[in-house]
Amino acid sequence: MKQVHITPLNVTNRAILSREVALYIYRHTANPYKELLRVLTQYYANYYEKVLPGIKGAPIHDVFTLYYLINIDKTYTIERDVNGSYCK
Repeated sequence: MKQVHITPLNVTNRAILSREVALYIYRHTANPYKELLRVLTQYYANYYEKVLPGIKGAPIHDVFTLYYLINIDKTYTIERDVNGSYCK
């Protein structure tokens, strides 16, 4: 049996990537995906500005997954047996 870990997505809209921080990252990284970060941050910041007036950037909804991977000792898990098919 294969062990799989699942973490929830869209847990929060309180982790915000501000335009200033996104611009800082863009200017100070050589990562080839930095242009994608800039475009996505602008898109979501503009969208959320319309639907949540006053928000100061783009929410990073899936930040819990990253937190879990970095801070496993500060989280807890629940084991369940799950049967089903999956892609290999």
